[in-house]
Amino acid sequence: MEPFSFLSDGVSVPPLHQRLEGSHANGILSVEGVGKVYGSRTVLRDLTFDVVPGTVTAIVGTNGAGKTTIMSILSGQLPVDRGRISRAGKTMRPSDLASITALIPESPAMYPTLTPREHLRFIALGRKLDASSGDRSEELARRFNLTEYMDQPAASLSKGNQQKTLIACALLADTPVLLLDEPFIGLDPPAQAELLVLISELRTLGRAIMLTTHVLELAVRSSDVVIALSDGAARFVDAALPDAIERLRTVFTL
Repeated sequence: MEPFSFLSDGVSVPPLHQRLEGSHANGILSVEGVGKVYGSRTVLRDLTFDVVPGTVTAIVGTNGAGKTTIMSILSGQLPVDRGRISRAGKTMRPSDLASITALIPESPAMYPTLTPREHLRFIALGRKLDASSGDRSEELARRFNLTEYMDQPAASLSKGNQQKTLIACALLADTPVLLLDEPFIGLDPPAQAELLVLISELRTLGRAIMLTTHVLELAVRSSDVVIALSDGAARFVDAALPDAIERLRTVFTL
């Protein structure tokens, strides 16, 4: 196993950017010329890429660059204004996308009177998971240090523990595509490290993972490819390149 690398904030990250030759021929989803406009402002312009099994794609950009917008589109919560999302040549409707993706939003949004355990049961019922989902829920609670909070109402939990609960719910859903919108905000360092380990495990199992972050070092160290959004357009940077961070910085003139 390769040694862990350390970011500037001290969180250890397992290196994930191993090259996958020919993987883009077998994408779970294809984003084809997608555009999104709010009023007179173009947020996304002709965005095209594949969501590929067994890969991690990081999306970076300044506030308002469209990171959350593309995650909302991929999860079926927001329609496109131009282009389409397809699978095996078939245009995917929002309901189709919702059935194969799990989204962790940037801001925790839980039912205030339900406990983490009840949220996980709700996901298991909604996704029609088998009886083993109970054991998986307990495992996720342990890995995110949620065990002692499993029977407390969500309204009484810290933002960090609410975020951990939502992450556990998304992981329990076990969808082909996992969408993580700024998942590290609000997590303590051990939880950040545990999430990165879980992402690595899911990647090995063939899941497609997309995440957004403001931290360029984290984007490069945790992904196969980085999509940099700026002025509605996208630039793609191979995370395996030794100068990947410098290339990203030139996009944003950091």
